[in-house]
Amino acid sequence: MSLASKIALGGSLVFTVCTVTYVNWSQFTQRGTLREGVIKDIQRQALKKSQNIKVLQDQIELTKILEVQRDKDLRENKELNK
Repeated sequence: MSLASKIALGGSLVFTVCTVTYVNWSQFTQRGTLREGVIKDIQRQALKKSQNIKVLQDQIELTKILEVQRDKDLRENKELNK
């Protein structure tokens, strides 16, 4: 084998090894990023759920207050109409 062919073979081997290494490293980091995205989505969903529960509880309390006020107003109107 001539020196030029040895250099070409060596260069192509180095290039191939570097390419394979980069692709594997890139896929590894992308998988980590995807996992982080899923974890963040789960956290956002949990936060949104807790906020929705809080809003629902507030609405239930306001509904009870409104019903009590309505019943009070109805009783007052009945007494005035008598």
